Amino acid sequence: MGKHILLTAEHSYIGGSLKQYLSSHWDAYDVDCISQRDPAWKETSFTKYDVVVDVTGIAHVDNGPMDEAQAAAYRRVNTQLALETARIAKEAGVGQFIYLSSMIVYGDSAPIGEACVISKDTPPAPANAYGDSKLQAEQGLQAMADDHFTVAVIRPPMVYGPGCKGNYPKLAMLAKCSPVFPKVDNCRSMIYIDHLCELIRLIIDGGDGGVFTPQNREHVNTAEMVKLIGRVHHSPVFLLPGFSGVLRLLAKKVALINKVFGNFAYASDLGDYYGGTYQMYDFEETIALTEGKAMPCNKTTDHKCEKRIISRKQYLKVKRYLDCLLCLIGLLVTWPVFAGICIAIKLDSKGPVFFKQKRVGYNKELFEIYKFRTMYIDTPKDMPTHLLKDPDQYITKVGKFLRKTSLDELPQIINILMGDMSLVGPRPALWNQDDLIRERDRYHANQVPPGLTGWAQIHGRDELEIPEKAALDGYYIKHFGLLMDIRCLIGTVSAVLLHKGVKEGGTGGK
Repeated sequence: MGKHILLTAEHSYIGGSLKQYLSSHWDAYDVDCISQRDPAWKETSFTKYDVVVDVTGIAHVDNGPMDEAQAAAYRRVNTQLALETARIAKEAGVGQFIYLSSMIVYGDSAPIGEACVISKDTPPAPANAYGDSKLQAEQGLQAMADDHFTVAVIRPPMVYGPGCKGNYPKLAMLAKCSPVFPKVDNCRSMIYIDHLCELIRLIIDGGDGGVFTPQNREHVNTAEMVKLIGRVHHSPVFLLPGFSGVLRLLAKKVALINKVFGNFAYASDLGDYYGGTYQMYDFEETIALTEGKAMPCNKTTDHKCEKRIISRKQYLKVKRYLDCLLCLIGLLVTWPVFAGICIAIKLDSKGPVFFKQKRVGYNKELFEIYKFRTMYIDTPKDMPTHLLKDPDQYITKVGKFLRKTSLDELPQIINILMGDMSLVGPRPALWNQDDLIRERDRYHANQVPPGLTGWAQIHGRDELEIPEKAALDGYYIKHFGLLMDIRCLIGTVSAVLLHKGVKEGGTGGK
């Protein structure tokens, strides 16, 4: 088991969702939860935990003017309890503390018709006691951070997903019941629950600190969202223009109207963490997932439809059948090449025709990869080429040709037929390439079968530094599907013919 994680507020929507996400999707976490409603939580020993994720808090409710009793409750729970939890965690030797704050530390939504885009230079300016309680907690936590206690603050916008609470279910109910809805031009940031959970997972894996302002890839227009919800339920919603003025007047009396139709968005570049890999779905998909429905497809969204119709798990099955079929055809076509290479290797130098090496496979399971031997038998074993001093001295004459043309990889057809690899995927790392394995973990790149070729292979290959290679593998995972695999295969033909990215001693190594 990997990191030991303690979640607060186990009965909250985000706390419960995060526990399920970490426990069900990944086997690298040991997750415990506590409820801080019972003072007995203070008797919990924090000493065994690597990370504490604090999601305890009193939610903001738009129910008119806030009295002092409510403001005091916000300070007691959102500020003082958070700081007390962090203090206990730090004294117990916990290395990372993740605090769920809120976008509302920047203030309220701008009125209807007025833009409000938060940039990296926008200072927090809470407009009420709720926002102030969150900001005070942030500042207190950041003051506690040091080399041994990392603090990460997350300021999410409105969170939605299956079973969520708040304004989203109310709008969804309207979409299913009403055939009409006011058309108002507005722009808001939102985040799907799995996107938030995945971001937290990545922060945990990286041991990262700082302030995070996550969001979906797309900004949201409230009216278009309601129309989309109706669409997934096959209940057409017609948007009626001309209501902006009326709603602007009503918003002066009813704060909820401004929260629904006003403007409140992060700048698009603010949410670009970890290469955007936490944003796993587009907005339409998240609505369909939230509503428990399949999105209807149309001719203009072929790529999106492919992702909806064929889930990642389903595509892995399809991918396996295609791998076997294409590799069997490949063996029939290339067996004369196999035979010729075997003879050339035996004539060129002493040693076996094939070279076996331990590599990291699907879900980091180890396997032995097969290649044509391109180096002399006295070459140091299990060492990436980029770590060898003067790697050319170890490569045979035939080996130089094989490596330049990538023909040394042909025996991996055997690995593909055995189920160790796929035609397309991240190239399998050496078992001891901890830096590459760790970087790929940040992008889920170890959770698909490794490939004979891949997105990184056709965008630099041996010339790439480890972080860049892992990020390209993450891009492949983010766009995982048939179209991406076809693009990789077509790109491979060009890369091989032009010898792109082949560099002995590059970080990719052979």
